[in-house]
Amino acid sequence: MKKNIATIGIFFISQIGICQVDIINHWYIPKFCVTQFAGDVGMVSTGIGFQSKTQKRNYIFSVGYLPKRLLDKKNNLYTFNSIFQYQPIFLHLEEINVKVSPLVFGIGASISMGKRFMKYHDSNYPQGYYWWPTNFRIIISLGHSTCLQLNSFEKQPFKAIELYSQLTTNDLGIYSYSENTIVKVKHIFHFAFGAKLYFR
Repeated sequence: MKKNIATIGIFFISQIGICQVDIINHWYIPKFCVTQFAGDVGMVSTGIGFQSKTQKRNYIFSVGYLPKRLLDKKNNLYTFNSIFQYQPIFLHLEEINVKVSPLVFGIGASISMGKRFMKYHDSNYPQGYYWWPTNFRIIISLGHSTCLQLNSFEKQPFKAIELYSQLTTNDLGIYSYSENTIVKVKHIFHFAFGAKLYFR
């Protein structure tokens, strides 16, 4: 358990360290809030985000929730997530104040909280049956986004709204696909969509 926590801690600290280097002005001030539906981080998740000067790199920290009726009927699931996103290309439609990112790559980590998760071994299963931590997943995503500038609403607290969608998978899904012939590509990818509100 201690090694798992240490790994997670190093990941979060490294992300914050990157933010310190290239976030506009005060790195510790969030640039946007985000809400997402699905995508391997809970049925719904919400959090804050930071952005680099070039606007090509985003760093998102969120909390996710999955109700027990969709899980095991006994326990709700909560996740803590840290996601890095990279969008290399922007298409500016200045006439309508829209910016499109046709490709958004994402990678991050998700930690699930609850007694139903253990690190590596459960006494109900043979030693080595679960060789991976069941409460820690590496998340990979590919998607696109469209951002609308709200220049005509200067009195509002938000300067832009961004809508996005993506396909996500995780390390365990990729491993299952590579080792099990009955697992298809459609089984390991999940659709997600969400919105970001950028602060002024």
